[in-house]
Amino acid sequence: MKKIFTTLLILLSFHCKIFKPSDLDPSQDLGTLQTLLRYLALADAFNTYSQTVAFMKFTDSNGTPYVNGIVEYFVFNEADENGVPVSPFGESGNIQPYTVTLDTYGRGFLFFSERGIAKITVKNSGNAVVGNASFRVYNGITKQSFFWLTQSGTTQFFLEDLANYRNRLGTANLLTSLGSVNGRQFLYLQVQTAFTSPTQYSSIGYIISSTDGEYYDQVTKIDGVTIKVDSGNEYFLKISKPMFNGSEYVFFLSEERDTSPPSPANFLSNRNLIFKIPQSFPNTSEVINLPIASDAYLYRPDMFPWIYPAFYFSGRYLVTPTYYAATETRPTLLNENFAVTQDAVLGFSCMLADSNLGAISYQLINVAGTEYLQCQSSSSLPLGNTTYQVRSLDSVGLSNRIVTFDTGGGGYTFQTPPILCEGKISCLIEF
Repeated sequence: MKKIFTTLLILLSFHCKIFKPSDLDPSQDLGTLQTLLRYLALADAFNTYSQTVAFMKFTDSNGTPYVNGIVEYFVFNEADENGVPVSPFGESGNIQPYTVTLDTYGRGFLFFSERGIAKITVKNSGNAVVGNASFRVYNGITKQSFFWLTQSGTTQFFLEDLANYRNRLGTANLLTSLGSVNGRQFLYLQVQTAFTSPTQYSSIGYIISSTDGEYYDQVTKIDGVTIKVDSGNEYFLKISKPMFNGSEYVFFLSEERDTSPPSPANFLSNRNLIFKIPQSFPNTSEVINLPIASDAYLYRPDMFPWIYPAFYFSGRYLVTPTYYAATETRPTLLNENFAVTQDAVLGFSCMLADSNLGAISYQLINVAGTEYLQCQSSSSLPLGNTTYQVRSLDSVGLSNRIVTFDTGGGGYTFQTPPILCEGKISCLIEF
């Protein structure tokens, strides 16, 4: 009885929450927290440049600090053994040597963004070498586990403090859901690879995927694109929903160039691109140019890219560029080779996809094994009416039919386009 009373007292005093087994369901609070923690672990796994910072002091044999002395340091590892050229931020796969000027106490911070053997050369204020040392840099190193491998010269080496950080060189700063297709969930992951200042840095992009939404087992780097902020320009990607053509996962991309902060973001140019991931899921895949009109721009204006219709059906793709200077967002049909075949607006009298509701009114519906592309049939959304008409293009011959949805009267009116959701046509009505 005493144990039961003590347990109750602890629970009441510390406001503990007891989770039921059902709370582990992914849709429950604890399940959501677990999923967020998995995403965080996933982002951290891509942080390939975790950083060790050592605060060191350097003196002569009598304990006199090397005031204004210079310390040169670098990490020797397999990249050096294999002759990989060095670069300022490791873009080449090998980081260049760095220097630090010591303060009036002979102290300085040394930053290590690689793993291997750290080699240090100490020079006095007259630039004469006075000592050398080395130690091993590894994941999980602490001040307590630190030890010198070699020391030489008249210099005394003192490690005063050591800490490990997630380095800005390898920070996953963007993780965006792209959608699902063919039983896989896709995310876009952007990883910073070089940082000079808030107005000068670069990144690389990956598309990662999972069959269960928790364990992302396939990672493909997007090659052939520029993601950076430099010289007053910002380059970034806008990516469509995923499509599956039976052998490849396909995405439409816009590599956009805008003026960069602190200036207001103004559109300068873009490249319309295609990115394909074979079912073998290679480590990298290179973009190819989308052969479309020169006055067509993907994913402008700046709605979310997933709003714009993007489908694959029966050997055809639907992509949604905006044509300038008319500023008309016209979904366009492409063949298997991505050549333009027909404009859905001009060729089939579909509505422009220049609003959120206009864009999501484009959808694929499967009836008895035949896919139909549906689009809004009028120049404006017939909201507030008891009937709602859409155009339905069958995937066999693109025959153009009108389909009418009817509330059946009784004061019911349509407030949204009819939307396919989990195999059923749904819409918001008002009465």
